[in-house]
Formats: sequence, structure tokens, C-alpha cells
Amino acid sequence: PEAAAADAAVAEGTVASVPTFDLGAFTHGSEEERAVLADAWDAAFRKVGFCLLTNYEHILPERLIEQVRSEAADFFALPAEDKQREAYVDGTTGYIGPGGENVGASAGHPSAQPDLVESLNLPGYQEEGATWEARAAAGEAGAWRAPAWAGARLPRAEEYWAACSALMVELHALSERALALPAGFFD
Repeated sequence: PEAAAADAAVAEGTVASVPTFDLGAFTHGSEEERAVLADAWDAAFRKVGFCLLTNYEHILPERLIEQVRSEAADFFALPAEDKQREAYVDGTTGYIGPGGENVGASAGHPSAQPDLVESLNLPGYQEEGATWEARAAAGEAGAWRAPAWAGARLPRAEEYWAACSALMVELHALSERALALPAGFFD
């Protein structure tokens, strides 16, 4: 019966055969509702392998996504030499300009040409030997410290990082339940 309810929940929430999942219903649901939704989450990933996540704005507000997207667009609109001067750190963290990466090389298969993309990498930790923990990044201990230039150019980056980490913690809790793992397994 529970598997049938999970299958029905996945089938009802499909868009072009991609299951949708209402995270708010899981976050605010009763224990019984959370159990049915965890089964639906499991069914979505067993049948399709991914889903469309909805009703997550209580954790990651759409306005914050829009603000960070706008700040990032402003950053990437700067002249290359400004981005390089202000945000280059070490070729892994910070700004990496077009031609600075070769993603295939990370899998042992470098391509003949480097990637023609630019990126701004802001990892969860910057200190030698530091470890990253989702719950700390979600705001419990303020693990993420933006470099000075990130705060000036991307003032909402730290808030965005914390919200994305909180979203990940909630998805971990959902996945733990769906896989019958102990609470905190992914911490």
C-alpha cells in the first residue's frame, strides 16, 4: 500500500514524465506524510533518476536566487583583466578565465583544447586542513567565510551559500528516510 501511494504521488506530479517533488510538504508534514513522501522520493529516483523540486522557497527564497544571479551577471560582465585582478586566487578557488580549465583532465581524459568557459569558485572552506560540514555551512557555525572581494562584488553570496547548504541538509534528511538510513547519516 505504501509503495502504491508513493508511485501515485510520483505519477500525479509529473511534467513531461519528470516527477515533481514538493519539499515543503515533506518539511512541514506529519510523520505519516513524511513517510509517504520519502517513499515517493525513492520511487522518483528509482524510476527516473532525478526530479523537479518544488516548494523549496521556505529554505532557499526565489528572491535570493534572483539577487545572486544578478550579482553574478554583473561580475561576469566586468572586463577579464578586472575579474582576474580582483578574484583570481590559485587556479582552483576564485575566478578562472576562459581556457583555464580542462574538465576532461579531472577524469583522466584531457581534451585537446581547454574549456572555453569562465567560472567563479567559492568553496565551503578556504583554510588548509579545514573540513566542510553541511550543518555548519547551513548556519549553525558560519563555516563559510567569503573573501573580501566576494563580499564587495557578491554581497548576497554568503546568505545564498547558507541557504543552499540548508536545502542540502533537508534533502539529506529526506534521502536518509527514503533509504531507511539513520538520521544524521549524511552529516
